[in-house]
This record gives sequence, structure tokens and C-alpha cells, in this order.
Amino acid sequence: MNKKYYYLLLPCLLLLFYVPVRHVLADGQTKTVYITFDDCPTGYTEEILNTLKEHNAVATFFILKVYSDERPDVVEKIIAEGHGIGLHGVGHKKEQFYQTEFSPLWEMDEVRVSLFQLTGQEFYLARTPFGSMPSLSRNQYKRLQNGGYILWDWNVDTADAIGASVSTEKIIRRTVTGIVREETPVILMHNMRASAIALPAILDFIDRQGYETGLLSECPKKPICFIDP
Repeated sequence: MNKKYYYLLLPCLLLLFYVPVRHVLADGQTKTVYITFDDCPTGYTEEILNTLKEHNAVATFFILKVYSDERPDVVEKIIAEGHGIGLHGVGHKKEQFYQTEFSPLWEMDEVRVSLFQLTGQEFYLARTPFGSMPSLSRNQYKRLQNGGYILWDWNVDTADAIGASVSTEKIIRRTVTGIVREETPVILMHNMRASAIALPAILDFIDRQGYETGLLSECPKKPICFIDP
């Protein structure tokens, strides 16, 4: 079977054989799914935006300063199309980001100021590179909190960033399983080719289940933060 058609059919197969029918929360409200993308923007962001628009879906994009400096127009497009913005640091260099007690705060400040200069808007939603555990210390976390930053990790890991060893089918399967498992699914994806390929099938599944997508900044639940469960 042609791979393109296989991925289009995959959500239907999962609905029939793998996951329960539409999940409705106890209060009768339809489940909201929070899709997030790290390491934005890249050359795949506009393709991802187009797919989201086709499904009338929204997502939250965590911005790296080195990438936003290269593609400021894409950052503005993310905002113009109704998506959320989060902060992800400057360059995603682990040793540099976690170097001192203050370095995570300094990186978030730097990308926040840069985005304010570009958009005129302040953003305090943040995600540290590789998540808040195990690299972020308690003191670093407190500095970020005192700076006004709200940290969000995730509870559905698509594994899209592992590399060529992860198939599109596995990314879709992991995501769908996580969406069904979690009451408030917060999906970790990345701005890369594997994510762009898998996204249409994931959104098809969300549509068929009757779920909604939402902005992380509007989530009424306590932020998922590994260092502060």
C-alpha cells in the first residue's frame, strides 16, 4: 500500500481495533488535547501550521532565540494564526543552559525580551530544554519561578526526536495511546520532518474522536512540571 494512503487510514484502524470510542470526561465536557512543539521555528513550521489550519486546530510553539532570529516572520505567522507561544531558551545547548544557578533564567529572559521586541507581547510560558528533569536544579527552578515563568513539561511523548529509528507509525501509535490514557493530554512534538509527516494522522484521530485542541496558556489544570509534581 502507498505510504501516503496508509497514514491516512491509520487513524481509522486505530479507532476500530486499538482504542476505545470517544472519551468524555466526568463533567460531560469533551476532552481537550494540548499539542506542543519544541525547537521552533524551523523549515518545517509552515508545513505544520498549514496542517493545523486544515484541521482547525491550535498548538503551542516553544521558541528558541537562535531560530526566531532566523525566521521572525514565521513567529509572527504562528501568532497571527491563533497559536500559542512558549519560551525554550536561546540555543538548546545543555551545558550552557544549565551551567549556573542563574543561567536558565538568563536564557528565558533573553528569548522573552527578543520576542517582545518582535511582537510587542510578553510571554512567560516556558519549557526548559529536555524538560525540567533531571537537569534543572531546585535553585534554578526557584529562580525561574521568581522571574514569573510558568514551566510546562508533558505527559505524552511522541518520541519523534529520537531519529530515523522511530517510524511514523510508532509516533502516531504512541501519541494516540497517550491521548486516550491521559485526562489532560499534553503532547510533546518537535519542529522536524517526522512530526510534520505524523501530524495529519494524529489530527484526524483527534477529529474523529470529537476531541478539541487548546492552547497551553489556557489550560485550567495545574502545569505538568516534572521537578514539581
